[in-house]
Amino acid sequence: MERYEPVFRDNAIDADVLRNLTADDLKELGIASVGHRRKLLAALTELRAHTEEPRHGAASPGDAKGERRQVAVLFADLCGFTQMSREVDAEEVLAVLDRYFD
Repeated sequence: MERYEPVFRDNAIDADVLRNLTADDLKELGIASVGHRRKLLAALTELRAHTEEPRHGAASPGDAKGERRQVAVLFADLCGFTQMSREVDAEEVLAVLDRYFD
């Protein structure tokens, strides 16, 4: 099936378009073998089943998977850091940051 990759690439068929291909599309792309078309259509059906996006509003808030946590966020603006990072080697910048985080 790898031989069809150039056909898909030449026809600007990306992942979004690929999911929506039909048997007629495959014929138009020049995939003449019925067996290959059937295999590709079966693979596309499986791809659609695994990439369907969840419907909005289908799940209740109680069905959400995850957890609520309390976190703290620190934003630090190192005075002169941007200018310094332009003027010195990356290793020196890393050394300054290591000292800062220590």
